This record gives sequence, structure tokens and C-alpha cells, in this order.
Amino acid sequence: RRAVSRRNNFERLIPLLEQLDADMFYENWMRVLMVIYNETNGSEEGFQLANEWSSTGHQKYKGEKDVWNTWRHFNPDHPRPLTIGSIYKMTKEY
Repeated sequence: RRAVSRRNNFERLIPLLEQLDADMFYENWMRVLMVIYNETNGSEEGFQLANEWSSTGHQKYKGEKDVWNTWRHFNPDHPRPLTIGSIYKMTKEY
């Protein structure tokens, strides 16, 4: 059941990410990546989504390696992981 909800959240992330400017403040960009990481269980598919979205930030995007260096430090066992709700909130604030 959990895998199904994660897959549904992956599909729901895409239109939400389209509403967010990847050239946002670094701290917010990192939060978005954390959400993608958590909602995709740190999968390769999740990383690709994070990198593709990040690459839309033409001013701040430094390449896949930069995204990977952030992604690889996320903790899959974080006691209070950020979730898709954080992205919903961000779309309302921008």
C-alpha cells in the first residue's frame, strides 16, 4: 500500500514542480529536493526528476553533479521527513 501512495505522490509532484521556479533561494531548493527524495524513497527515478526540475533554473543550475552532491546526503530514516505537503505550501507562497 505504501508503494502505491508513493507512486501516486510521484505523479502528483510533477505538476506541482512546474509551478515552482528552480532558481529559488538555496534553502527552499534543497527542501524541494528533500521532498522529492522522501516521496520517491531516494530512487533513481526521483533523482532524475529532481535534476530535470533543477535544470529549469537557468541562473543557478550547476549541473547534475551538483544536484547529486546534495541528493546523496539526504537521510532516508529522518524522523520528520518533508513530504508533498511542503510542496503544496510552497506553490501557494509563490
